Amino acid sequence: MKTILEHIKTGQLKNYYLIYGEERALMLQYRDRLKNAICPEGDDMNITSFVGKNINLSEVIDLANTLPFFSEHRLIIIEDSRLFASSNDLAGHLEEFPDTTYIVFLESDVDKRNKLYKTVSSIGYVSEFTTPSREDLTAKIVRDCQKEGKKITKDAVEYILDNAGSSYGFVCTELEKLLSYMEGKDSITLQDVQEICNYQAEDKIFVMIDAIGNQNLMLAVNLYHDLIYLRKPAIQILSNLTRMVNILLQVSEMQRLQMRSSDMAKKLGLPERVVYKYLGQLKHYDHARLLQMLEACQDTDAGIKSGRYSEMIGVELLIVDFSTN
Repeated sequence: MKTILEHIKTGQLKNYYLIYGEERALMLQYRDRLKNAICPEGDDMNITSFVGKNINLSEVIDLANTLPFFSEHRLIIIEDSRLFASSNDLAGHLEEFPDTTYIVFLESDVDKRNKLYKTVSSIGYVSEFTTPSREDLTAKIVRDCQKEGKKITKDAVEYILDNAGSSYGFVCTELEKLLSYMEGKDSITLQDVQEICNYQAEDKIFVMIDAIGNQNLMLAVNLYHDLIYLRKPAIQILSNLTRMVNILLQVSEMQRLQMRSSDMAKKLGLPERVVYKYLGQLKHYDHARLLQMLEACQDTDAGIKSGRYSEMIGVELLIVDFSTN
């Protein structure tokens, strides 16, 4: 991560970057930093994104060979493609692309024996984003509070980490919420955190659904373990997961009917900002997939109640299935 920041600071950028790992929120931050460093803001003509394992490689190659339009650089962003875990011929083209072409890859997992991985590692830069240690997260919380001119007590930091779990993205969300409520105060205490940060199972499950949609198995399972660590019963996690899948199905149907978000919110009995979150989730799922997920949730519930498998194992198997299919 520090190396990427150094590249950006000095302007000595590599043409190819592979960012991979389980910390999706942090990876997206660095993707956007590279994007802003390579192409000026608003230069949509020279920025193209491809998402998913079914991307057309011929289209990518043709685009990479095209010179930028009235600009110095062309940027291609490729996410969750599985190109670094499967056989393909992209590696052989990388050294042939013009120097004006930059490609940033974001992947959940990679095979280091993969030819494309070895090529990007050789002529570009590869960075793995692993789950930060508790010490790293502590330092981040303290540092971010100091940037806002605030001090935070040790027990307040411990409370955030005990409840927010190990996910960098979730900690960032909680910290952002905390700081937005603390304007005008120069210190943050345990009482402040307890009053402002409401740690509900649904918060983490929403992040978990996003991880499942991105096929980020490691993050999805880590979030599940965080919930178990917070003493949330597995059957309650399954209930909340089922409810959210059901809401996604309803939002999907309302979107098909071209309903306005305000009308969706009224019909669902949810704040409009929450509806926007669900609409954002739909980029990962089609209607048929959501129906399959809902049926799988119901089957898991029946299996647990019949004693076919234990609560904890049954729900974890469900999450693994969702994240790998």
